[in-house]
Amino acid sequence: MIKNNNDKLTWTSDLRVAYEVATGTPARETPFYFNDKHLTCRRIKFHLWDKNLQTLTDETLNQIQEAIQARRPNHTVQVAPWGTWGEVVIYYRMKNAHYMDHDIK
Repeated sequence: MIKNNNDKLTWTSDLRVAYEVATGTPARETPFYFNDKHLTCRRIKFHLWDKNLQTLTDETLNQIQEAIQARRPNHTVQVAPWGTWGEVVIYYRMKNAHYMDHDIK
């Protein structure tokens, strides 16, 4: 049985899930990303390296948000375009707390 790294709940596994939702193919590796931690939120910016995926539609961003939100019920997840050519930013905020606990998976 092949181990699926998307089953493990980590911040970077969310990026692999986002890649799979956006492109329809499993990610062989984690996309290049920028991880930014703040007192009240976490922000992860990444680029979908797929030549067939030139721009992201609102529908694709919504599907990415729903997939990640289902993995993180204790967080409010917001997905937005960042720049052009398949760049995405994901914002995480805690639902029941003002401050973000970055150690929570």
